[in-house]
Amino acid sequence: MNTRSMILALTVLMSGVAVSVAQSASVVIIPADIAVPLLVREMSGNRVALPDCNLQVVVANKNNFVCANSAIDWSSYGSVNVTAVDVEAMHLKKPLSDHEIEELKAALTDSLQQEFDGAGKAGAGRTLNLHATVTNVQRTNKALNIVSLIAIQTPLSFGGTSTRIELSDGTDGAVLAEMAVSRRGRTYDVLSSVQSLGHAKKSLNRTSKQAGKDLQMLRSRFTTVATASALPE
Repeated sequence: MNTRSMILALTVLMSGVAVSVAQSASVVIIPADIAVPLLVREMSGNRVALPDCNLQVVVANKNNFVCANSAIDWSSYGSVNVTAVDVEAMHLKKPLSDHEIEELKAALTDSLQQEFDGAGKAGAGRTLNLHATVTNVQRTNKALNIVSLIAIQTPLSFGGTSTRIELSDGTDGAVLAEMAVSRRGRTYDVLSSVQSLGHAKKSLNRTSKQAGKDLQMLRSRFTTVATASALPE
């Protein structure tokens, strides 16, 4: 949703118009100051960009995609080494500055290391190398949010990011999984909503948590020890 549409939504809110939503056989009246921010957030979101992957698709939805080698014992990989974090966001009206790129890289690096902290200790099993690339960045319209916060105590502009994550074997470098995660600011991220990259940095923290959940899912789902020929040496 563009800025003009958001301003129109704010006008609706300030006029006190209510939004009706059909639910089963009844009609529920939802106050506009609750419904419109949620509607704006939903309409302004982007689907996650799917990475090229020839492995088995395990998860495929709007905000999360996972494809992985299902012929290995994922439970044998107990440690994760964050090897690289890049920002390659394109198609922005205003390109990211070097300082903004470094901010995003630092935010994602820190959150990934916190998510997988301690996983690299001796005795943790095989090691996975993790390479993350931020492929899309949506800035937050902080000026619009300052107005909406005064009017309804809720932001109307929601920034975010999309990130591609590659997991490879720590010994031979074979790619074992590709993930794509898209996350955005939320209505209760008030402080972040008045910073251009506030929602984007918040979303990177949620991206790391999703990556951790996805890895745990692989570990629990693919636990059968594969044949020696299928396992990386």
